[in-house]
Amino acid sequence: MSIDLVRRIVLFFTRNWKEKLGSILIATLLAFYVQWTRNVTRVFHIRVERPEIPDDLILSSQIPSFIDVQFYGPAEEMEFNASAFRINVFSPGKKIPGKNQYKVILIPDPPGQIEAKYQRDLEVTLDRSLTRELPVEPSIEMATSADVGLGYVSVNPPTIKVQGPHSIVAEMDRVPTRNVIISEAKDIVQKKVLISDLPEFVTVAANQELEVTVQARLLSLTAKGEEEEHLLEDLPVSCSNPIPELGMKVLGNGTVDVRVRSEEPVTASQFEALVFCPAFFDSFNRSVKPAFSIHDLPIVVVDKMNRPTVDILEVMPARVTLQFERLVQRHRAESEQQQGLQEHLMP
Repeated sequence: MSIDLVRRIVLFFTRNWKEKLGSILIATLLAFYVQWTRNVTRVFHIRVERPEIPDDLILSSQIPSFIDVQFYGPAEEMEFNASAFRINVFSPGKKIPGKNQYKVILIPDPPGQIEAKYQRDLEVTLDRSLTRELPVEPSIEMATSADVGLGYVSVNPPTIKVQGPHSIVAEMDRVPTRNVIISEAKDIVQKKVLISDLPEFVTVAANQELEVTVQARLLSLTAKGEEEEHLLEDLPVSCSNPIPELGMKVLGNGTVDVRVRSEEPVTASQFEALVFCPAFFDSFNRSVKPAFSIHDLPIVVVDKMNRPTVDILEVMPARVTLQFERLVQRHRAESEQQQGLQEHLMP
């Protein structure tokens, strides 16, 4: 290369260098501006797929059905169908009861130069699954005249099974119904009613109805008792269901009085006063659940002979408070004779 050529090249870059540098900067800014004006931002609600949960665990926190995803990139690449995307939620580690950190990923990746911004982590709370049978408690509102009172109330079926997170279901002691308004002037009022809304994450177990039948006996508060009415006193109260490892105590006298109507003679021994005991020993927490004392549990009176001519008019008191405690198994010490026999029979 000749010296002349080198000199010309140097002069080209050094002559009016300020103007040339300014032109380059302006061109660069214009290029960036054009590129920036081509980019747009769009936000879509992307459907979230339900995460995989182990069979022995259950969700006890909400997982959003949709997550907002912000797509950013060239406008010409933004013409895509958002329904083609989905959000996958997965746990990179072992799933345990309690809080778990899940990862959130968009599937598939955005096309071309499109960038996606969204929530990448999600806290999911899991719990052990628990199924329990609980008594149904009718919610009754009297709208009759002042001379009419509420007598014996029964529910069919008297219990219902629910399932859900252990921390919630273990604390439940009954399932209330929706409000039943009684305004009819009848001896017996019978109505079908739905159970009330269950706590969040708790559902009715399989093969359980959401509707129960409530039957209420109405009593005249002014008329005297009829001749065929009988008062059965001091019926002992017992649990209608087994409560392994627990003992039950009824606060107060531990008995109820029952007023019945019957044309034939009746005795207290022909009837049972039962209460569904919604308590159990929780081996996980080593405690009695849902509580040591449970208040206002309704009494169910059963005629052992199942006579259609016998009407139960009133139970006094109609509700009782129960206390529960764990029964400690005490192993008796073996006698020397039993111990010697066992040693003799050993091979």
